[in-house]
Amino acid sequence: MKKHYFIFLLLATFCFSCGHPSGQPAIKDTTAVVSLATDTSVQKSLTDTSLNFNEEEAYANYEVIVIDTDNSYQLLNQKMFSLKDKLGMTIDSMGRYYNKQKDLIVLPDNDEDEMYAGEYFPRRELSKTLSLEYMNQYSPSSKPKTIGIIAGIYANALEADSAFVAVKQVVPKAFKLQSKIYIGCMH
Repeated sequence: MKKHYFIFLLLATFCFSCGHPSGQPAIKDTTAVVSLATDTSVQKSLTDTSLNFNEEEAYANYEVIVIDTDNSYQLLNQKMFSLKDKLGMTIDSMGRYYNKQKDLIVLPDNDEDEMYAGEYFPRRELSKTLSLEYMNQYSPSSKPKTIGIIAGIYANALEADSAFVAVKQVVPKAFKLQSKIYIGCMH
């Protein structure tokens, strides 16, 4: 009986340890927890199913609009600020800045997220804002440290296409890519 309670406690801890980003639905586990305490064969199959479900749901296929890429943060940051009014978009840096000593876009050292304070944390939520991001988050074949000016992340291809047309009128060399983005827990 103690084993059943331990497993239930373990599952409950796992389910509540990872919050979900604001603005995105939480991953819902539909397994019947009551069954876990009664049958060990059902217990193993539900645990396996739950892990598979969460792993599959930890990724989303999104459309990402990219204005330009380069290795120079300063160059892209300047370009992003010069384009924001022309595009009618806002910039959302998520509080991040370029740290010269680390040669990295980072959250402040005193950020409320202690795990990522002073480190890079990627934009993973749907967004209609401009930001500077490392391209390997959206295109795994990109070289490390390649930065892109992102002009939105969209779940809906129709909405992404509409935004892309508007961006291309201002920045003809902009491009759109389909990206499998990790949206699961990063803690």
